[in-house]
Amino acid sequence: GDWTTSYELIVARTIDASHAVARAESHAARSRWRRETIVSRHHELRATVAVGESTSGESPPVSDADARWRDAVSSGGLEAYAEAAEEVGNRAWVGDALRWCANAAIDFVLGGGAEAFAVRSARRSHYEDSGTMMSDEEEATMRAALRERWRRRAPIGGDSRGGD
Repeated sequence: GDWTTSYELIVARTIDASHAVARAESHAARSRWRRETIVSRHHELRATVAVGESTSGESPPVSDADARWRDAVSSGGLEAYAEAAEEVGNRAWVGDALRWCANAAIDFVLGGGAEAFAVRSARRSHYEDSGTMMSDEEEATMRAALRERWRRRAPIGGDSRGGD
């Protein structure tokens, strides 16, 4: 909620309870509007862009998808959506959440999580294919190959060169 209302009501005593309740109701109404605006726009975009998608798993021609996307974003209502999204995006927790996601992804890759996941997957596949466990030597070779592959692909110190 809004801490200024709490401060004005409890500490500064510059507003009375009826004003605090009115502000809380206004805040709740605006919160509902933001949610409804954003959610309804997402539903509309999905419905508009999904029209004509193949159930066989094949993507429609790019020109069709592009045309549907242009129709979806030119159908109006983007001003309200932008306003609601901006209000949500300006909240401190949004930045904190994005930083957490970035740090978790970096930690997963650089902290060994991606390697461990790849090794478990490779061990499982090896067992399913051969009926035997992967040897320590095979695992060490695979780990070294993974590290080399990721080392070549990972940008270091602003270097955006890719590998392969």
